[in-house]
Amino acid sequence: QKPAMMGRGFVKGEYVWSKAFGEVVAHEIDLPEVTSEQYLADYQDAQLFDVRPTAEYQDFTLPKSQSLPNSLLLANVQALKDTGKMSLLHCAGRTRSIIGAFTLMASGFDGPFAVFRGGTQAWQLDGYEREHDANRLFAADHEASDAVANFLRQQGEPEYDDRVVEEVEIGSDGAADGAVPNNGGSLYEQAVALVVREQKASTSFVQRHLKIGYNRAATIIEEMESNGIISAANHVGKRDVLLTDNENGGL
Repeated sequence: QKPAMMGRGFVKGEYVWSKAFGEVVAHEIDLPEVTSEQYLADYQDAQLFDVRPTAEYQDFTLPKSQSLPNSLLLANVQALKDTGKMSLLHCAGRTRSIIGAFTLMASGFDGPFAVFRGGTQAWQLDGYEREHDANRLFAADHEASDAVANFLRQQGEPEYDDRVVEEVEIGSDGAADGAVPNNGGSLYEQAVALVVREQKASTSFVQRHLKIGYNRAATIIEEMESNGIISAANHVGKRDVLLTDNENGGL
């Protein structure tokens, strides 16, 4: 039974964690936001920036908005400041604009900025038309890499953890050398049971649920593919689970 303070209940889906993360960020930094009505009344001199990838921007965006993906923000901090105008960041909803705003704050940006609350969705729900096939690019993709790299270098010396790239030997029972298999079966069997039960298969999924290293999880995923339990990854990296619980033989 859901707690009374949860309102309409729980949300389940692919993007729940990223959406929740965005809301936590917005709460922690006391994010300045501007509504559609406020924009039309007081902020039409501000510059609108769509922080989604340019292809999404060209599909639909706010009227007069320019394309400036989050990946290019760090490379254009000074250019934004040089405009002398408020920067209003938006996306289709709010999560990516929140992350963009926090990126500006983390970079030390001291110009005026805010998030357009609700993005193109709120704009349309308020009765206004979106713009399609826009092509106003504030910056090009190739301008980002050097500025981002320089910003990261200024944060301090890197600390490398060689364990991330170490190869892990998997024994015949599916467990890594030195690892003690769970009493419920070998590590490989646990992974198969998990993947078949949840009908999800990815290295990060197995790694997170079995609390093992990435390389070990990747090796198990490859073994499942070889054994016909899951498909090969498609063009976007997604795998299909080829067994159901009934076909799993009670693992």
